[in-house]
Amino acid sequence: MAGIRSYGSCWRAALAVLSLSGIGTAIAGPEEDYAAGMISYQRTDFFVAVPLLRKAADAGHVEAAVVLGTIYDAAEQDEQAVIYFRKAADAGNPDGMYGLANMLLAGEGVTKDVDAARALFIKAANAGQKTAIQ
Repeated sequence: MAGIRSYGSCWRAALAVLSLSGIGTAIAGPEEDYAAGMISYQRTDFFVAVPLLRKAADAGHVEAAVVLGTIYDAAEQDEQAVIYFRKAADAGNPDGMYGLANMLLAGEGVTKDVDAARALFIKAANAGQKTAIQ
């Protein structure tokens, strides 16, 4: 998640606009949207990546929800980050649990809850999330 922060805040406004528009969405299934979104994400083309990943995540693609939560967290759109980390965590994804735990621990986008964060960190670690294990 920290690597995303290095891109700075220059794209935060664009991300907000994209959140409201349908730019970049494709007529495809969640797996195709996720794959295309990840290609754009890896190229740091958030204008294309975010709508594709959001479409996939909203259709239940758990990995897309984790990536989208990470992007929103880096963009300081904490409420959106919590929504997508929670989707992934509720689906049993260890990275989603870890992301949500961090948000709960910091009180970003959600009321600070150290006990809930601790429980999620433990659950994520038990599920094999490597950073949570440390």
